[in-house]
Amino acid sequence: MDATSTGQVSWFEFLTPDPTVLEKFYGQLLGWTFESGPGGTDVRILAPGAASPMGTLVETDSGGDHLRVAISSADIAADVAKLVALGASLAGPVTERSALLADPRGNAFTLASGPQSAPEFPPRHGSLAWFELGTTEPKSVAAFYTEAFGWRFEFDENAGAQYYNIFTGPQWPTGGMYDLQPDGPEYLIPAYLVGDVPTLSEVAETLGGVVEFGPAGCPDGLLYSRVIDPNGNRFEIFSAPGM
Repeated sequence: MDATSTGQVSWFEFLTPDPTVLEKFYGQLLGWTFESGPGGTDVRILAPGAASPMGTLVETDSGGDHLRVAISSADIAADVAKLVALGASLAGPVTERSALLADPRGNAFTLASGPQSAPEFPPRHGSLAWFELGTTEPKSVAAFYTEAFGWRFEFDENAGAQYYNIFTGPQWPTGGMYDLQPDGPEYLIPAYLVGDVPTLSEVAETLGGVVEFGPAGCPDGLLYSRVIDPNGNRFEIFSAPGM
């Protein structure tokens, strides 16, 4: 399964009126570097030591700050029609190469076509290595994404919580879904691999972020924190044994 197959998550994007804040925060926290994209219309984001970008930062004057995972599409027009019929809503313009949508729970994402860099395996520290859905309605959310993209959800008995691994392809999980308490936030967010979750959680707060949840651990040794950056964007950092 390659990164251009429909339903893969291998990219993310920021839309922000203040990119300098984000560049400073993530540069210091995760060691990201930033370079001008083709035509100078956006900024590409690279993990430490990576040869290819994993995301983009776009400066915009309206709509506030947003961080969205990008889900690949082989046919934008057809997939938009399918997703809207399944209960998604348009959250922005539709072009030949991308569309902004929100799932039935209001979680925004980008539908993107064209070549994307396949994620490295094993992933580097600081890189996009997972994505996570958080929802108070796991059955309906799983049904939507299964019908929309063919994702498969399997309960994770080793997570120590109501957690489901998400398979976007046939081989291994690339994301997860957390069954939250009734007052929990709804989200669809990127997760970045790090070496030391407790230390970086403290660093995030000294840089102006907020640790919304964590650091917390799973019985299998995974550690994670859910963080909100200084511009209000939610993301996750995690570490795993052997990675």
